[in-house]
Amino acid sequence: MHKYALVLIWIICINTLSVTAQSSRIDSLIIELGLSKNDTTRAIICKNLWHSYINTDLDSAMHYAHLGLKLSEASNYPRGISDHTVYIAFIESRKGNHKRALNRLKKSLYKVKNEYDFVSGELFMSNWIANIYRESGQLDSAAHYLNLMLQESRGRHFLNAIEVNASLGQLYQQQHFYRSALLHYQRADSICQMNDVDNNSCTLCIANVGVVLMKIKDYENALKYFERATKQYESRNEIYLLNELDIAKANLEWHRDSFATSIILADKTVKYFRKDSSILNWAQALRVLLKAHMDSGQLEKAGDDVIELIQLYHILNDSTKLTYAYTSYANWLNLTESYQLAEENIRKAKQLASGTDDILARQFLNKVSAGIYSSVKNYDDAYNAQSEFIKVTNEYRNKSNERLIKDIEISYDVKNKDQEIRLLNVSNDLMMQKQNIQKRLMWGGLVVFLLVMSILYYLYLLKQNTNQKLKEIDKLKSRLFADISHEFRTPLTLIKGPIEMILEKGDVPIELRNQLSIVDRNTNKLNRLVDSINDLTLLQSGEIELNIRPSNLKTHLKIISASFESMASVKGIQFNTALSLPDEYVYYDPKKLESILYNLLSNAFKFTSEGEVSLTARIIAPEKVELQVKDTGIGLSEEDQQNIFKRYFRVSSEKVDAEGIGIGLALASELAKLHMGSISLSSQLGVGSVFTLELTISRQAYENTGLSIGSVYVPNDSNMKTIEIPINTGVISLHEDDQVILLVEDNVDMRRYLEDIFSGVYQVLSAENGEKGLQLADELIPDLIISDLMMPVMDGMAFLKAIKTNQKTSHIPFVMLTADHREEAKLEGLQYGADDFMTKPFSSAEIQLKVQNLIEVRKQLRAKYKEDRFVDPEVLAANDIDEQFWVRLEHVVRANLDNAHFHAADFARAMYMSRMQLHRKLKATTNLSTSIFLRSQRLKAAAQMLRDGNPSVADVAYAVGFTSPSFFSKCFKEVFGVPPNEYVR
Repeated sequence: MHKYALVLIWIICINTLSVTAQSSRIDSLIIELGLSKNDTTRAIICKNLWHSYINTDLDSAMHYAHLGLKLSEASNYPRGISDHTVYIAFIESRKGNHKRALNRLKKSLYKVKNEYDFVSGELFMSNWIANIYRESGQLDSAAHYLNLMLQESRGRHFLNAIEVNASLGQLYQQQHFYRSALLHYQRADSICQMNDVDNNSCTLCIANVGVVLMKIKDYENALKYFERATKQYESRNEIYLLNELDIAKANLEWHRDSFATSIILADKTVKYFRKDSSILNWAQALRVLLKAHMDSGQLEKAGDDVIELIQLYHILNDSTKLTYAYTSYANWLNLTESYQLAEENIRKAKQLASGTDDILARQFLNKVSAGIYSSVKNYDDAYNAQSEFIKVTNEYRNKSNERLIKDIEISYDVKNKDQEIRLLNVSNDLMMQKQNIQKRLMWGGLVVFLLVMSILYYLYLLKQNTNQKLKEIDKLKSRLFADISHEFRTPLTLIKGPIEMILEKGDVPIELRNQLSIVDRNTNKLNRLVDSINDLTLLQSGEIELNIRPSNLKTHLKIISASFESMASVKGIQFNTALSLPDEYVYYDPKKLESILYNLLSNAFKFTSEGEVSLTARIIAPEKVELQVKDTGIGLSEEDQQNIFKRYFRVSSEKVDAEGIGIGLALASELAKLHMGSISLSSQLGVGSVFTLELTISRQAYENTGLSIGSVYVPNDSNMKTIEIPINTGVISLHEDDQVILLVEDNVDMRRYLEDIFSGVYQVLSAENGEKGLQLADELIPDLIISDLMMPVMDGMAFLKAIKTNQKTSHIPFVMLTADHREEAKLEGLQYGADDFMTKPFSSAEIQLKVQNLIEVRKQLRAKYKEDRFVDPEVLAANDIDEQFWVRLEHVVRANLDNAHFHAADFARAMYMSRMQLHRKLKATTNLSTSIFLRSQRLKAAAQMLRDGNPSVADVAYAVGFTSPSFFSKCFKEVFGVPPNEYVR
């Protein structure tokens, strides 16, 4: 409190002296203004009066700015016009009249630029236009304006380019676009060096390069730039700017953990700016000094720092900085065990934080809050604060990633613009040379013209040849697909035939029958794909014709839709049909219609995870029928809708695995055209899709095209293969010590296949998407997770992130399965904590071996802990989230060490887990049950007390939560081999 009073007295004294001196200076300027007869001189006096009033009396400052502008215009004084226009705009901006300020600046800028050609004033005013855009939050407009200035400055005075690049650097640095800021600062530095300019603007750019490099953690190069700036400031004896630079250097040394150097630099600058009364710089230097004192363990000095910092931020009236200051104070009070005061100050910080959206301030606030609440054993609030800290940390990471992407885009655009300008300049030079050549050598121009025409003609021929080659390649590709499809038929027949023969036998074991059913279904799927490739090839070559037959369309559609009912049941999707058709024969190709509807309905079910799929049919004209397949799935983007009927196009979605090669809808569209109809699509992302199929059903229409009509087609169940999917209805009874694998895979056959691989060795849980898998993992804590990458509802990458950022599950080994062969997908998964990646197809032996190895590694870690059960548990942390779990666990154990009634159930509640969750987490990482782990920590603490010289075994036993000294001695001897009274010896 003594220091707090000294700060107040210091500021009051400085302000009193400043006001007295300022009043005397204003009086002398007003007298001088009245005596002077020269308008230019009077305009300069008005400028000084504006500076005198700007921080105390805005109305008087505005009066003298207007008077100075009027006098400057009367005397044709361009410097005065530019300066006083900026002064007026500055006050308008401070009052919030940004639009009025911008209009005035732009109007005067035109005059200064065109009537006076006053480059310095033009630059001054242009920079202020950009500053007002920035202050009013119009950051894109500020960047756009500065980039326009940058283009105009090319070829003119190089000082323009230096100042504009410096302003762009500051703008992008303010938005945390560090790549773009670095680009402009270094460009300004290069211009300074090329033109041998050595002024404060150039040095500031050098210093700012150092600041930006420090932000991106390139500390060594940042220090080099700071030293360059220091030498330049020293050569000009810029003491004030040197001290400002020392704040940045002190902060850099703090980042490098050089706390002693940081304290020396920060302490020096605090004293300088305290004497100079520069409150903002004073506070900045003091903040660095506080961090250095705290991290070096000098808590007494840190306490003085934080009290002084709070007062300075109150003077600045900055809620964000006050939030940081009160949070720092609360943290200091917590470390000095003043818990009640710590809680009071953290409440003040929370009240202030409600008025700020600064993520870093909220992150620091929640981190300190969690520590304080833990100290006072308020574990509910501690847990909430810790959860909010993790949430804010993730939010900050996401925003940082977004800023980084935008930063890369901006810097890329800047480089492209530079390249365009260079190419334009080269093009202009070439054009001038060409014109000169044409004027002097007319025949040379004719030769050039003929040469260009020859090149164009050659390019035309080359293009024609290329198009012909592409057509030939397309034909070869289609022919290749056709040949491959024919080659597939024999092995498919040899696979399908024996499987059907085995399945027809009644004595096939159920496990083998299930596995063969998977093979049979996927053989049928591959066979349909081969048929589709063959049909599409025949369509393109014009070799396929319709087999038009009379048939009952209503009955046929009922049978087709019935084949999808089991799929709808398994996926939990409501499947509706509404067939408004007469019970009479109409004319179409039944097999082709089955092919079209199979593709449309299969896609509807594939892209729908919940909701409904419907098939409707109605007569829309005497010769036309309309069928609609509607779903409530993920929908399609406008770009996908434009390409959906193209060959080999596949929807790229994070929600589902886009299987196939992209020919189903292309084939359906071609078959619809053969029926003198069409397929259209209406879709909306997140809502669903509607495919509308129109077909001709008139006998006369087909006969008019020369097609013959076949015999009657009678639809029946044997014509359609029912799409069946096995359902695993087994109920798993899970025990605490079971080894459990969680399988998360949306493809039922693949999930069943994996269950068969692992069910003989492990307890296997399964889920069809990441959301359900997350619920199981959180509740039951499996020993290992195997997940597909592409799934509906929640994909594998989102599931992986959720697992690795949850303290309950962050330790679980994670194997990702994917059909994506790209290296980028694998790297992204490994970045988020996946332990292994497996690309489909894979062998059962390979995945068994990888799972076994991952579990074996965990066993070895547990064995190490079992050999030396007093090893620090933090060494078992697999990641930062896991480390937070161990830190909290250690804190809970220490807080309840002497509580003899603190048992496993209490331990689990204190960790915000169920007893099974904590047991499986500890068992997976230490091979110890909750009770044994707790006892081992008690004995560890007891051994330390005995080593520290505590002679009483009974006192030690009670201090670590044992109610019986004899039982304590027995347990101690079991672990250490000697009784506690002989342990120290």
